[in-house]
Amino acid sequence: MEGNQPAERIRDELRRMIGAVDQFLPPNPTVTQIGATAAFTFSLVEWPVLRLGSVGSTAGSSGAFVKQYGLLLESKRSGKHPAVIAVPDAHLSAADIAGLTTRLPQREQYARSLAVNGYVVLVPFFTQRRTFSQPWIEDRAWLVRLAY
Repeated sequence: MEGNQPAERIRDELRRMIGAVDQFLPPNPTVTQIGATAAFTFSLVEWPVLRLGSVGSTAGSSGAFVKQYGLLLESKRSGKHPAVIAVPDAHLSAADIAGLTTRLPQREQYARSLAVNGYVVLVPFFTQRRTFSQPWIEDRAWLVRLAY
């Protein structure tokens, strides 16, 4: 590529070369409340990120979506609330830091603490670093091996 091309054209070429050409869908979340405390409610939230089969030879072949999931903790306090995304460490789950399990002491349930103190908290679900079906491999390592 020549050095005098506009930056956007160069970015588009890089996106094409690395395969980052999917068009993301506008967020349209589905929220299902699963419980409540005196201070906050917690819900399962999901939204489509992109349509499967949207590029190249797979275009139009599927009506399925790639979705993102998470827990949404919403304060019951009146008024406006700051919002944060709480990301658990690789060995923890969204439920752990939201206080929905007993794996962590209450002082380490930081998503729950934020919700109790008036925040709206989204805790996305990620693949955990935990033992898969075999004790010598973790979920993340197993998924990476599938990619090869």
